[in-house]
Amino acid sequence: MHEHLVSRFAAAGLRLELTNHAFVAGVTGRGGQDIVQIDIQRKTKGNLRHEWFRIFPGNEDNRIEVVGTDKRIGQLVLMVHEPPRDFEEQVPWATLNHVQQRDPANWLDLLCRENGFRKTDVKVRKGIKGRAVSVTVKRKTSSRKRHFLCGLDERQLFIAQLPKAVSTVRDAHGSLKAPTVVLADGRHERTIRQGEWFFMKPSEAEIARIEEGIKKNVIKLERKVPIGPFSDGSVRGPKVRQFRGNPHTADELVVLPGLPQGDARWPVRSREVFIRGKVRHVDHETISFSSWRKVIRNNEPNQGQALGVGWVD
Repeated sequence: MHEHLVSRFAAAGLRLELTNHAFVAGVTGRGGQDIVQIDIQRKTKGNLRHEWFRIFPGNEDNRIEVVGTDKRIGQLVLMVHEPPRDFEEQVPWATLNHVQQRDPANWLDLLCRENGFRKTDVKVRKGIKGRAVSVTVKRKTSSRKRHFLCGLDERQLFIAQLPKAVSTVRDAHGSLKAPTVVLADGRHERTIRQGEWFFMKPSEAEIARIEEGIKKNVIKLERKVPIGPFSDGSVRGPKVRQFRGNPHTADELVVLPGLPQGDARWPVRSREVFIRGKVRHVDHETISFSSWRKVIRNNEPNQGQALGVGWVD
């Protein structure tokens, strides 16, 4: 019943493979056979790299439709609608091991905080010495329709969950822009994008705060560190291992603390991240800035950890 998806992907200049086997790592166990699963396959031969999308439709009650295409840029909008159902997802061993090394006493709190898990949904299996050897998280699919932007970005394929329902690729791009980026576009200020990150020109006041903070050792200048991902609206630190995906690494990075607004006595703005120098990612062209740039993440929900999506970045 989903064979039409192949031709719809082809209409956007994209290759799709439908499969009868669940495949997303960590969600192939209990309940995983019923949920929609999407990922990107890559095959390298010599200097050539071939990529294509793969979809496991899951339960026959699931709806999967292409609602908009743009062959000119090789992108489309995919809609997924499935009944609410429970399933379990296993945390990758690398992530589990990393949080235990960073905070042996409170690693579970750290894992939940950084990935949006509820402790009541987490099941821990411990080994002989009491160290956690596996962690399973109870998850649930949403009854709401989910929309994804899929296609070619620079030199690789990508999947990005959208914050709201749209039916065109153009509207999908607009929905991913944070309000501050939209305002900058309205002022005709040039913003640079790399993957899910936008880089904006900061205000003179922000630059002054950065320079003064570095001079007085009030803020820390970090070098060769990942930009994110964000958890509470700020950078999560250089030692964080992402749940999925590869990091975007900046030559220099600083975090400014939030400032009070209006009559507020306490900071009401999130901490803000600024970078300078080169920003590198394995699947994107390296970009370079000779002066400070403010870092804004796109509006993608779940920080790239969409249910049933094998994240590729």
